[in-house]
Amino acid sequence: DDDDDAAVDSDEETDDQRRQRLLQQRAQEERRRRELEAQQQTLMVSVERFTIPETLFRPSDAGLSPEMAGLAETIVVSVQACPRIYQSALYDNIRLIGGLAAIPNIRERLERELRSLIPCHYPLRVETAKNAQTAAWEAAHDFLAKTPHPEWSVSRDEYEASLKSKDMKFKAFQKLLDSPHKKLI
Repeated sequence: DDDDDAAVDSDEETDDQRRQRLLQQRAQEERRRRELEAQQQTLMVSVERFTIPETLFRPSDAGLSPEMAGLAETIVVSVQACPRIYQSALYDNIRLIGGLAAIPNIRERLERELRSLIPCHYPLRVETAKNAQTAAWEAAHDFLAKTPHPEWSVSRDEYEASLKSKDMKFKAFQKLLDSPHKKLI
């Protein structure tokens, strides 16, 4: 290397020496570039950007069972499992939280799909939380900090009895709605 440095410093470097030096520098740069590329993780994305979110609405596109419901259908089934008196309010209070809430246009797509599945006289509102990634944790934290446990919970005996009785089926939900802290929900 000292000979190369001397040759670089010298005005008397021959064309062959200069060519050899430049080839060595190019080889070293290429080796460094390959080493950097090996350290980096690159994921080439093509249609995955569109097909992955689409599986939320059409799971069969990902090879899952055709009977498997998409996001909109799952919401409708969940709301229909609640007493009819609450269904309108539930459709009017749908929140998207978590990392998938950041998918572009997911709120609009979900509203469009839900509107086609629910009765037209029901109001429909789908909102995305301001900080969707932490919204679930923050809401649970606030709720538990402000609402006494006995006001919204049921005992194990009450739960087991509710499995046998239609009257008690939604007792925990009713206790929560009757709670003086219901403004939190």
